[in-house]
Amino acid sequence: MNERKELLEKLAAVEHEQWSEWIRHMESLKVIVDVPIREMWLKLACIPYGKLTETGKESDRKFARKVLKVFDETLADKVSRRRRSKT
Repeated sequence: MNERKELLEKLAAVEHEQWSEWIRHMESLKVIVDVPIREMWLKLACIPYGKLTETGKESDRKFARKVLKVFDETLADKVSRRRRSKT
């Protein structure tokens, strides 16, 4: 696995962990009223990222890609500013 894909998977795992904690918090507040959705989400929240289906992982990767895009844009901007300051 190349470094970029490895980073994407690590970020997706963090995204899943964050989502899982949010779901548990929402459940503790009794905010999720739709019983079938609540049960499905709570079940998914207990599954570690590595054990998710590819469809489940892809859902987390979608958000991880957004984070990578921010990193890429920020890095490109910094490189561009450094090049301009050297000329």
